[in-house]
Amino acid sequence: VVMRERTRPLAPDSVEVLEAVAPGNFIRPRGEDAREGDVLLGRGTPLGIPELGLLWAQGMTSVPVPRRPRVAVLSTGDELCRADEPPDGRIVDTNAPALALAVRRAGGLPTLLGIARDTREAVQEALARTDGFDVVLTSAGVSVGDHDFVKDALGALGVEQHFWRVAIKPGKPLVVGQRGPTLFFGLPGNPTSSLVTFELFVRPALRRLLGIQDVEPHRVSGRLDGRLSKPPGLAHFVRVTVSWRAGELWAKPLGTQTSGVLRSASAATHLLHFPREISSLTDGSHVELLPLSWVA
Repeated sequence: VVMRERTRPLAPDSVEVLEAVAPGNFIRPRGEDAREGDVLLGRGTPLGIPELGLLWAQGMTSVPVPRRPRVAVLSTGDELCRADEPPDGRIVDTNAPALALAVRRAGGLPTLLGIARDTREAVQEALARTDGFDVVLTSAGVSVGDHDFVKDALGALGVEQHFWRVAIKPGKPLVVGQRGPTLFFGLPGNPTSSLVTFELFVRPALRRLLGIQDVEPHRVSGRLDGRLSKPPGLAHFVRVTVSWRAGELWAKPLGTQTSGVLRSASAATHLLHFPREISSLTDGSHVELLPLSWVA
């Protein structure tokens, strides 16, 4: 086969070929894409656009997939109200709807359980309604305050605590446990802390429940555009934006990194991993970057 643009017509019934023709040029042999007996997609492969195209090309219009995890989402706190309620001095609960969207993006089916007030009985009663869910997410009430009842309520319901508190910022007051097949994640109450701990801990768990094998957050190499410092002891996950310069990704930290600020979370494209044992990073330092799944 010769491409038409590499020929020149000479007459109605003849054509001049302008280059040498080799056997097999521009021929797609049978079995080039897949041969009989080949595994098209291994177990746990996420079905994206090319994967679906590959299945359709073989005449396959349905394949078995894992059930989407059912996820309960509960907020806690007397100070909270819904976005459609008059605040009256309260704080609008952004965690529950934001976490529900993150769950849906990760492949789960979220159910909002509302807001539990700051009593042990109210939190325990709300958590008692989570039978039948694969994953339960709570936000706030997991630190050491007088009104932090989530850990105690989980224990009273027979949830085995796997760990409490992690050496990261934002997101230190995180509790993870399990009762039977159900996983419980007590996320921090600050909005960015809840999103970051979802990204680092909950999203990988949901992906594993979907049968995906490679569930760790993806990491890419880059350079720091600026300087960073902190006390050693906690690993910081710094919200940054990235740009491509001279063949490398350059990460610029956003202005504020406090846990209650959502504007920097909305502007961020990556999290920069600032290791716990390091106290300073200079301009141009090589850094590890985690692309964010919540970026539009």
